[in-house]
Amino acid sequence: MDRQRPIERVKGTLDLLPESYAQHVAVREQLSRLFASYGYRGVEPPILEHAELHLRKSGGGIISKLYTFQDFARRRLCLRPELTASVVRVYVNALRHAPLPVRLQYCGPAFRYEQPQRGRHRQFTHIGVELLGAAGPAADAEIIALACKGLQALGLRRLTVRLGHVGVMLALLTNLRLSERARSFFIESMENLGKPHLGIESIKQALHDLEIIPAGAAPAEPHNDILRPLLEARPEEAAALIERLLAMMNVQPRQSRDARQVAARLLGKMRHEEHQAQVQRAVDFLAELALIKGQPPEVFTDIGKLLEKFALPQQPLEDLQRLVETLRAYEVPEEQLSIDLSFGRGIQYYTGVIFEIQHEALGREDELCGGGRYDDLVAVLGGDEAVPACGFSFGLERLLLALEAEELPLARSEGPDLLVIPIGRAVGGEAARLAELLRGSGLRVELEIKERTLKSSLSYANKSGVPFACIVGEDELRAATVRLRNMRTREERSEPLAELGRLAATILAARQAG
Repeated sequence: MDRQRPIERVKGTLDLLPESYAQHVAVREQLSRLFASYGYRGVEPPILEHAELHLRKSGGGIISKLYTFQDFARRRLCLRPELTASVVRVYVNALRHAPLPVRLQYCGPAFRYEQPQRGRHRQFTHIGVELLGAAGPAADAEIIALACKGLQALGLRRLTVRLGHVGVMLALLTNLRLSERARSFFIESMENLGKPHLGIESIKQALHDLEIIPAGAAPAEPHNDILRPLLEARPEEAAALIERLLAMMNVQPRQSRDARQVAARLLGKMRHEEHQAQVQRAVDFLAELALIKGQPPEVFTDIGKLLEKFALPQQPLEDLQRLVETLRAYEVPEEQLSIDLSFGRGIQYYTGVIFEIQHEALGREDELCGGGRYDDLVAVLGGDEAVPACGFSFGLERLLLALEAEELPLARSEGPDLLVIPIGRAVGGEAARLAELLRGSGLRVELEIKERTLKSSLSYANKSGVPFACIVGEDELRAATVRLRNMRTREERSEPLAELGRLAATILAARQAG
């Protein structure tokens, strides 16, 4: 029979071998214990979700990388690209009557069709928390402090906490009354605003490419106060007003169209120019927003001036000031904080404070953690009413890269403490019973089941790194003893079967001593 070619792992995924699996488990368990100490209880949503869950509000950056397919019942499903939407769905489906706030933690795989590289994979692990039913800086501070405490608990130090506030841009877009398409574009584009190779010029080019602003178009001036009421009236009434004005001025339309058609065309042109002016103002705002970054409290003055210049509410500034003040109570180092209003994380469901925690040693893929406030998501996903919420998640694979970069100790795979070796078939059953008794004493015990010679079994134990071997033969059973062999020193001694507890304690002490 011809040899079959090996089947490789899927591109962009990782095999967790014993050592890396042990490291994953150790980090997960340490973070989960910390989350529980703050009152966060575990949930585990399914990996499969209806695609609509993420199509409603995740944003183009995630939707474009979504793994979707149709099942046998012709339902459109997806592999979850992140877990916040899934946890909010769990809340809406099963926990919406629980007393607020609801604190939930989770850990599990997520999937995106990324271009694989160091620190970026198509299957990755998110571990995080969601706080539902609490608004304001106190809730935001708990979430950000918990993320910082998690990284400190792992021993990580070379960190920057990047704080922003999507509410600043949302307030401007609301004032400008831009189309939903333009609003979505600007929110998603904020992620690229602070990147040196992209920046404001890439946003302007994208506006032209998407024909939100035609290429080469000069910035339109807003209409004066005489024409503006025509734009704000209902289309039928505005068209009738323009038709009467044309008649009063004895302006005759071409025979191919009547006065109402002329009015409708003029009205459409006015609206288009108005929209261009609004888009241009949003671009101007983004350009100034990109310049505002720095450490608190110095940067707060610049934020206040920007909000005043564009006639925007001061609430985002007040949120950030109170947030920074509350983080002091959690002993989050203020020198690690950086205010940057130009980033938006590329996810459309955020509504307020957002943040990322970056590690200086990881290059372009330096984000260890990200999250923020998403007060509209519960309602968007079918909740009875809007529920304030915020949360964050760590990328577990990047945490391990950061631990490695700081040369911090990583968990090791725990192999067996002892190999039980039966000599001869007649003692196989007794050896199995002995192995079970030793496991009951807290040891990790492997039983030799290949019926090899004693020499081959000891060679296997040596190559596998098993520290002790327990040899059981007919002579040992007649004497009610076993032979305990130290694989490192090659010393052997006889141990009574009646004193297995002492034998187990000896091996446990050797394990703890390392």
